[in-house]
Amino acid sequence: TELASHPDLASGRPAELIDTIKLLTAGRQLLPFARRVVAVDEPLPARIRCCPPINRVLLDAVEKPGSSVVLASPVAGTGIRIAPLEACLLLALETDDPVGAAAEQLSRRGLQLNEAGRVITEAAATQAAIGQILPAFTAGKLPTLLALGVIAAA
Repeated sequence: TELASHPDLASGRPAELIDTIKLLTAGRQLLPFARRVVAVDEPLPARIRCCPPINRVLLDAVEKPGSSVVLASPVAGTGIRIAPLEACLLLALETDDPVGAAAEQLSRRGLQLNEAGRVITEAAATQAAIGQILPAFTAGKLPTLLALGVIAAA
């Protein structure tokens, strides 16, 4: 009932929401990311959207540094576990300024990046580090998430 009343999910069909929740909970099985990159024939999108909509709600709920989030994959029929940093990067890729948005998401959740064993505390250094991380994430995990139907081009 709580999820069905969420504004981002209210426009969807209740049966679709129930099916998505079943995917996340059935058998308590998760599909870990393979260590290889999924090949895509098309260029990767500059902006993404979460698909199904419950994934957007789940990404927004990530708050603790040690936590992870499980996103629904309609293609795999299971959940896909991602780290809090990856959740921040996905949310940032919904915007026109992914580096700035990722820095804001990290700050809002109390997450900090490390470089050579040192916590990055300066805003400019955080944005510079995100600028280096984002292309690797986009090339490495984004194709897999697209192929699994976790996200779609905006």
